[in-house]
Amino acid sequence: MDFRERFYDQEETMRTSMDGRLANLWTTMPGIVTKVNLKQQTVEVQPAIQGSHAEPNGVVKYVNMPVVPDVPIMFPSGGGFTLTFPVKPGDHVLLHFASRCIDGWWDSGKVAPPMDKRMHDLSDAFATVGPRPKGNVPAEIHGDNPTLRSDDGKLVLELDGKNGKINIVANEGITLTAKTVNITASEKVHMETQLLEVSGEITSQQRGVSLGTHAHEDVAAGTAHSGQPVSGTTI
Repeated sequence: MDFRERFYDQEETMRTSMDGRLANLWTTMPGIVTKVNLKQQTVEVQPAIQGSHAEPNGVVKYVNMPVVPDVPIMFPSGGGFTLTFPVKPGDHVLLHFASRCIDGWWDSGKVAPPMDKRMHDLSDAFATVGPRPKGNVPAEIHGDNPTLRSDDGKLVLELDGKNGKINIVANEGITLTAKTVNITASEKVHMETQLLEVSGEITSQQRGVSLGTHAHEDVAAGTAHSGQPVSGTTI
């Protein structure tokens, strides 16, 4: 029982009524993922704020809200491209509750009339992945440059706007798969490695010399050194 119900005050009575209505109007709240369906791009989410229930004796108890099923995941996307994350149970999300029933749009992907008259309902939620409680935030977040990174910092893609560079950290390796890879450096390409392995051929475009099959001029027997590689020739 709300103690304000005992007041003989019209203004307070209106406030009590409005508070009761607002208690059933859902806007946003944090939640915790309990199940993931990446094929449908949806999650089941346990709201992380408990609801209150008043017992007949006036004692208020806090109980878990019902798990919200089939919540569309809001990955950043547009123009035929999507930035995705491997969402897993236990991840935190922000639930957004639509002001009207989303079922018509959800089924057709088009402008559609609401299939139900419900408003600000738990059934009409979207999930944005990312909010973190204290104690569960990634360490060493860069305060100046945008990054795409793993929480443990072992994989980092950083855009260094001040120095005009892209910095990549990958503890175990980088794999490039493409028909053609073009690298253009206005000054030089610097590499520090213990071993460089190439399965195909390496050719100097400027001199027309193949690393694996080039011939040399001024060849002499014995311990003498040969001359320079001959352009456009093979063994």
